[in-house]
Amino acid sequence: MAVRVVALRRLPLALQSASSRAFATRPVPPRLNDALVDVPSVRLISESGSDCGLMSGRDALYRARTAGKDLMQLTVSKSDTDAPLPVVRIVDYEQYEQQRQKRQYQQDKAAKHAKRVQKKQSVLKQIRFSPVTDPHDMHIKMQHAQRFLLEGYRVKIYVQFRRGHGKLKRDAKQALIKAAHQLSAYGVVQGIPSGGTVDSLFEQPPDAEQHEQPRRPLHIFIQPLPKQQREKLTSEQTHHHE
Repeated sequence: MAVRVVALRRLPLALQSASSRAFATRPVPPRLNDALVDVPSVRLISESGSDCGLMSGRDALYRARTAGKDLMQLTVSKSDTDAPLPVVRIVDYEQYEQQRQKRQYQQDKAAKHAKRVQKKQSVLKQIRFSPVTDPHDMHIKMQHAQRFLLEGYRVKIYVQFRRGHGKLKRDAKQALIKAAHQLSAYGVVQGIPSGGTVDSLFEQPPDAEQHEQPRRPLHIFIQPLPKQQREKLTSEQTHHHE
């Protein structure tokens, strides 16, 4: 009779590392109750947090049972003889585990939110227009910029000059300043000189040389507001439309 040999396929390295990391992050359950009976010496912490001194694991478990609670090992310290000395505490383990899971959930939620915020801040949304962009199209572009800022993205607004637009540079600057004014309620306009305002975005010192570069794009960067302020603005807009 022929014997069929089946070769076991190994998981890809990426999956192996991911599974091992997931296994490593699982919380190790603490030693509880009967697992501490045979420990010759422990340091007992009462439910209120006071130090009850050294005693055997059996005596500590008896105190916990008498109080209708559980005996849980917190950590291991060293005794005077450098021997491992478990530190145990009287707790309601079911309540303790519920609180631990709640804290873990909040930490995971905060970490995911921070990761989403970091990812959004690394994405730059760009709005482009020219000195001859139609006012209606410009209004739509500003609505897009407002939505991007409310969603937490950084926004870059710039003017792209084409051949023949060199004489419209002053108008383009004014259009950018107007856009910065419109979006200043939704984000923080960057590049404003110290002590200046949005109107002074493109001002240069009087002694600076003026070099006309008609094809060089003008731009502004706008940083989104903190989450709470964005949510407040979104709520106000929703009520306004209703």
